[in-house]
Amino acid sequence: MLNRLIFLGAVLMVLIELFIPPYAYPEEIRYLSGGRRDPFQPLITKEGMVVQGFNPSDLKVEGIIFDPRKGSLVLINGDFYKQGDSVKEAKIISIFKDRVILSQNDEKKELWLREEILPQETAKEQGKDETKKI
Repeated sequence: MLNRLIFLGAVLMVLIELFIPPYAYPEEIRYLSGGRRDPFQPLITKEGMVVQGFNPSDLKVEGIIFDPRKGSLVLINGDFYKQGDSVKEAKIISIFKDRVILSQNDEKKELWLREEILPQETAKEQGKDETKKI
């Protein structure tokens, strides 16, 4: 009985291999980074050097508490920062209601706080439908 099950299992595996088309297996897998750091690239080179570099797409502004009198706070990648703090290799220069300005090596970058994209029906219900009619 056990030998018969093993034989049937082997026959089934051979049939599956014969009838699966070869194009079902991709020849090359590509990672589309969308401007982000490729997670498959090592952070340490073969020479032992740590790869450095400021990539603003690694930072996501999740929220801003804007208070010009007492000092504003920005929530970036789950941590709060104030003006003058450092995030990765960048320094926070200014915090506005809708964006943050960072500086690294005398190069300034803006990170914007974006609203969540609403579905068309929800946007119409809330009066935020900005579609143009032609």
